[in-house]
Amino acid sequence: MVRIGVAVQVPDVTLSHGWQIAVVADNFRDHDQGGGQPERMLQLARERAAGAYPLLVTPDYTARSRSLLGDDAALVVGQFVVVDSDPERARALARGPLGFMTAGAGSGYAANLHRMGFAEEEIAQVSDRLVDAVVAWGDPDAVAARIVEHLRAGADQVVLSVLSADPPGSFPVQQWRQLAKALIS
Repeated sequence: MVRIGVAVQVPDVTLSHGWQIAVVADNFRDHDQGGGQPERMLQLARERAAGAYPLLVTPDYTARSRSLLGDDAALVVGQFVVVDSDPERARALARGPLGFMTAGAGSGYAANLHRMGFAEEEIAQVSDRLVDAVVAWGDPDAVAARIVEHLRAGADQVVLSVLSADPPGSFPVQQWRQLAKALIS
Protein backbone atom coordinates (compact mmCIF):
# COMPACT_ATOMS: atom_id res chain seq x y z
CA MET A 1 0.00 0.00 0.00
CA VAL A 2 1.27 3.47 -0.87
CA ARG A 3 0.51 6.29 1.55
CA ILE A 4 0.94 9.91 0.64
CA GLY A 5 1.12 12.62 3.29
CA VAL A 6 0.55 16.32 2.97
CA ALA A 7 2.30 18.60 5.44
CA VAL A 8 1.33 22.23 5.66
CA GLN A 9 3.12 25.06 7.39
CA VAL A 10 1.98 27.99 5.30
CA PRO A 11 -1.37 28.67 3.62
CA ASP A 12 -0.11 28.37 0.02
CA VAL A 13 1.81 25.23 -0.83
CA THR A 14 3.32 24.77 -4.28
CA LEU A 15 4.77 21.47 -5.42
CA SER A 16 7.83 21.20 -7.64
CA HIS A 17 5.66 20.96 -10.76
CA GLY A 18 3.93 24.21 -9.94
CA TRP A 19 0.68 22.62 -8.75
CA GLN A 20 -1.03 24.35 -5.89
CA ILE A 21 -2.75 22.34 -3.23
CA ALA A 22 -5.76 24.61 -3.30
CA VAL A 23 -7.94 22.49 -1.04
CA VAL A 24 -5.41 22.61 1.77
CA ALA A 25 -4.65 26.29 1.24
CA ASP A 26 -8.33 27.22 1.28
CA ASN A 27 -9.00 25.17 4.40
CA PHE A 28 -6.18 26.80 6.35
CA ARG A 29 -5.92 30.34 4.96
CA ASP A 30 -7.51 31.70 8.15
CA HIS A 31 -6.01 29.07 10.45
CA ASP A 32 -5.72 31.37 13.46
CA GLN A 33 -9.45 32.10 13.48
CA GLY A 34 -12.23 29.79 14.57
CA GLY A 35 -10.35 26.94 16.17
CA GLY A 36 -6.92 26.98 14.59
CA GLN A 37 -5.08 24.95 12.00
CA PRO A 38 -4.54 21.69 13.92
CA GLU A 39 -8.24 21.08 14.38
CA ARG A 40 -8.95 21.80 10.73
CA MET A 41 -6.03 19.67 9.62
CA LEU A 42 -7.29 16.78 11.74
CA GLN A 43 -10.79 17.21 10.32
CA LEU A 44 -9.35 17.10 6.80
CA ALA A 45 -7.29 14.02 7.74
CA ARG A 46 -10.41 12.31 9.08
CA GLU A 47 -12.52 13.15 6.03
CA ARG A 48 -10.05 12.80 3.16
CA ALA A 49 -7.10 10.70 4.28
CA ALA A 50 -6.25 7.56 6.20
CA GLY A 51 -5.22 9.57 9.26
CA ALA A 52 -2.79 12.08 10.71
CA TYR A 53 0.90 12.27 11.63
CA PRO A 54 1.56 15.04 14.18
CA LEU A 55 5.09 15.84 15.34
CA LEU A 56 6.34 17.87 18.33
CA VAL A 57 3.27 17.14 20.40
CA THR A 58 2.46 16.11 23.95
CA PRO A 59 0.43 13.06 25.00
CA ASP A 60 -2.42 15.49 25.84
CA TYR A 61 -2.34 16.72 22.24
CA THR A 62 -2.40 13.09 21.11
CA ALA A 63 -5.56 12.51 23.16
CA ARG A 64 -7.26 15.60 21.69
CA SER A 65 -6.21 14.49 18.21
CA ARG A 66 -7.72 11.05 18.73
CA SER A 67 -11.02 12.58 19.88
CA LEU A 68 -11.13 14.82 16.78
CA LEU A 69 -10.10 12.04 14.38
CA GLY A 70 -12.42 9.38 15.76
CA ASP A 71 -11.61 5.70 15.93
CA ASP A 72 -11.55 4.95 12.19
CA ALA A 73 -8.58 7.14 11.21
CA ALA A 74 -4.96 6.26 11.95
CA LEU A 75 -3.06 8.45 14.39
CA VAL A 76 0.70 8.08 14.01
CA VAL A 77 2.69 10.35 16.34
CA GLY A 78 6.24 11.43 15.55
CA GLN A 79 8.41 11.47 18.68
CA PHE A 80 11.96 12.81 19.05
CA VAL A 81 13.93 10.81 21.61
CA VAL A 82 17.29 11.22 23.34
CA VAL A 83 18.66 8.20 25.18
CA ASP A 84 20.58 10.05 27.87
CA SER A 85 19.69 10.40 31.55
CA ASP A 86 21.67 13.62 32.02
CA PRO A 87 19.13 16.47 31.73
CA GLU A 88 21.63 19.06 30.49
CA ARG A 89 23.09 16.85 27.75
CA ALA A 90 19.70 15.52 26.65
CA ARG A 91 18.10 18.97 26.45
CA ALA A 92 21.11 20.47 24.70
CA LEU A 93 20.99 17.74 22.07
CA ALA A 94 17.26 18.26 21.52
CA ARG A 95 17.49 22.04 21.24
CA GLY A 96 19.24 21.89 17.84
CA PRO A 97 16.44 20.30 15.83
CA LEU A 98 13.69 21.94 17.89
CA GLY A 99 15.21 25.38 17.35
CA PHE A 100 15.51 24.74 13.63
CA MET A 101 11.91 23.56 13.33
CA THR A 102 10.40 26.41 15.34
CA ALA A 103 12.49 29.28 13.98
CA GLY A 104 11.32 31.87 11.53
CA ALA A 105 8.14 33.75 10.91
CA GLY A 106 5.21 31.54 10.10
CA SER A 107 6.60 28.33 11.61
CA GLY A 108 3.68 25.96 11.87
CA TYR A 109 5.42 24.06 14.66
CA ALA A 110 5.91 27.24 16.70
CA ALA A 111 2.29 28.25 16.18
CA ASN A 112 1.08 24.82 17.28
CA LEU A 113 3.32 24.86 20.36
CA HIS A 114 1.90 28.27 21.24
CA ARG A 115 -1.62 26.85 20.94
CA MET A 116 -0.54 24.01 23.26
CA GLY A 117 0.23 26.60 25.94
CA PHE A 118 3.87 27.49 25.43
CA ALA A 119 4.79 31.19 25.59
CA GLU A 120 6.57 32.85 22.68
CA GLU A 121 9.69 33.19 24.87
CA GLU A 122 9.68 29.47 25.70
CA ILE A 123 9.47 28.62 22.00
CA ALA A 124 12.13 31.12 20.93
CA GLN A 125 14.52 29.98 23.68
CA VAL A 126 13.54 26.30 23.40
CA SER A 127 13.02 26.21 27.15
CA ASP A 128 13.52 23.21 29.39
CA ARG A 129 9.74 22.94 29.83
CA LEU A 130 9.25 22.82 26.05
CA VAL A 131 11.97 20.20 25.52
CA ASP A 132 10.64 18.08 28.38
CA ALA A 133 7.11 18.20 26.94
CA VAL A 134 7.83 17.24 23.33
CA VAL A 135 11.05 15.18 23.51
CA ALA A 136 11.22 11.82 25.26
CA TRP A 137 14.59 11.73 26.99
CA GLY A 138 16.21 9.72 29.73
CA ASP A 139 17.17 6.09 30.10
CA PRO A 140 15.49 3.60 27.75
CA ASP A 141 12.73 2.87 30.28
CA ALA A 142 11.87 6.58 30.63
CA VAL A 143 11.71 6.95 26.84
CA ALA A 144 9.54 3.83 26.59
CA ALA A 145 7.20 5.28 29.23
CA ARG A 146 6.62 8.39 27.09
CA ILE A 147 5.86 6.23 24.07
CA VAL A 148 3.34 4.28 26.15
CA GLU A 149 1.74 7.61 27.18
CA HIS A 150 1.11 8.42 23.50
CA LEU A 151 -0.28 4.94 22.86
CA ARG A 152 -2.60 5.18 25.87
CA ALA A 153 -3.68 8.64 24.67
CA GLY A 154 -4.87 7.13 21.39
CA ALA A 155 -1.88 6.88 19.04
CA ASP A 156 -1.96 3.81 16.83
CA GLN A 157 1.77 4.03 16.27
CA VAL A 158 4.65 6.17 17.52
CA VAL A 159 7.48 6.83 15.06
CA LEU A 160 10.78 7.47 16.81
CA SER A 161 13.49 9.84 15.64
CA VAL A 162 16.55 9.16 17.77
CA LEU A 163 18.70 12.24 18.33
CA SER A 164 22.30 11.49 19.21
CA ALA A 165 25.67 13.14 19.51
CA ASP A 166 27.05 10.75 16.89
CA PRO A 167 28.58 12.32 13.78
CA PRO A 168 26.09 13.48 11.11
CA GLY A 169 25.06 10.66 8.80
CA SER A 170 25.77 7.93 11.33
CA PHE A 171 23.07 5.66 12.65
CA PRO A 172 22.69 5.51 16.48
CA VAL A 173 22.74 1.71 16.65
CA GLN A 174 23.45 1.51 20.38
CA GLN A 175 20.50 3.76 21.26
CA TRP A 176 18.15 1.83 18.96
CA ARG A 177 19.18 -1.45 20.58
CA GLN A 178 18.59 -0.03 24.04
CA LEU A 179 15.17 1.26 23.02
CA ALA A 180 14.21 -2.00 21.33
CA LYS A 181 15.03 -3.92 24.49
CA ALA A 182 12.97 -1.53 26.66
CA LEU A 183 10.02 -1.44 24.27
CA ILE A 184 9.81 -5.16 23.54
CA SER A 185 10.08 -6.30 27.16
